[in-house]
Amino acid sequence: MDHLTFAQLLGNYGEFVGAIAVVATLAYLAVQIRQNSQMLATDMISRSFELALHSHIATMGENPMRAAALAATNPDELTDEELLVLTRTIWFWIDFDSKMELNVANGLMTREFADKYLKIHAKYLYGHNPVSALAWHELKHDLGGDARWINIVDNELSNFDNDTDAMLVKKLRNLIEERHLAD
Repeated sequence: MDHLTFAQLLGNYGEFVGAIAVVATLAYLAVQIRQNSQMLATDMISRSFELALHSHIATMGENPMRAAALAATNPDELTDEELLVLTRTIWFWIDFDSKMELNVANGLMTREFADKYLKIHAKYLYGHNPVSALAWHELKHDLGGDARWINIVDNELSNFDNDTDAMLVKKLRNLIEERHLAD
């Protein structure tokens, strides 16, 4: 049996360490490429959302709160334009909230926070007046209706009447009246 010299052993050890370094470098590069791909995908989603946002804002007109106020207090007085403004507002939030599942999947948001946020949106965006609630129930079907976030919003909407804005306006008017009586 041949005996390896010290130099040969050292050379074999060096080759082994070199091979491990190459494998480690390749693994590191693979992780970096994966992270960069995820960041690019997230950036693309953000940019598409930004484009949708600008489109939604443009279709809402200059005074979408007028439509929201009428929907809360005098829905029969809404014009066709104002009905469409309310619908575009709901579409904006549907577009926004549908991306939340991507945030959870990418670790940008916890499931608990997302669910809490959706419950708040149900009460103050999708069900804040009867017209918006009707628009939600009509428009959500275009999304397929089986997404987790849609079920959360639906469940929350079933817990209250669609009069959050009307109740808020009434409370504020009562407070204003009380202040005038106190002066």
